[in-house]
Amino acid sequence: MMPIHAQITADAAEATAQASKDGPIPHSEFPNLAALIEGAADAIQAALPTRYDHHGKTYRLHVEVQLARVAIFDGMAADRSMLVTVVSLPNAQGDGHANATH
Repeated sequence: MMPIHAQITADAAEATAQASKDGPIPHSEFPNLAALIEGAADAIQAALPTRYDHHGKTYRLHVEVQLARVAIFDGMAADRSMLVTVVSLPNAQGDGHANATH
């Protein structure tokens, strides 16, 4: 059995090659990649701000991102992404109130 990061790299290469000729790949075919992508989505959700300051006043902020195009690199120094995907992000900042557009 390959170490997890080597398996992810191998799966990313295989999934990318397969997707380029067959289209989107079901996550069930590559469970390690599915976990990697889920971790990326969780990191994006965790990074969304819930407040910001403007001219000395703090405003509450509700951010809802439904889809994100994500490129995942094999390391901080990598020049090329090993995987590019689109992730659906659940609304983790829900406050139980109906949202209106003003």
